[in-house]
Amino acid sequence: MNSPENIEVALAWYRREQWALLRAIAADADKLEQTYDEWLAFASAELRKLEARGLQVHKIEVEIVALTRWCENEGRPVDGEARAQYAMRGLGPEV
Repeated sequence: MNSPENIEVALAWYRREQWALLRAIAADADKLEQTYDEWLAFASAELRKLEARGLQVHKIEVEIVALTRWCENEGRPVDGEARAQYAMRGLGPEV
């Protein structure tokens, strides 16, 4: 059984200047925070919660154009599940 400190978690991290683009292309834009500042507050709180549980959290910066291209290649919508999977790719093949 893995102990929490051995579990790695990828957290998709976005740049302020790309937030509007993400909201414009996301299939689930209605589930995303309206503003980058709202998202940053939410994501920062989630980061602290995960770290408090002892998990190894990696902020994976997501380039929206690359994410969109990946989703198109995979034949999937740009939604929460796809964003999470895309971020997990940033941890490498061993995860």
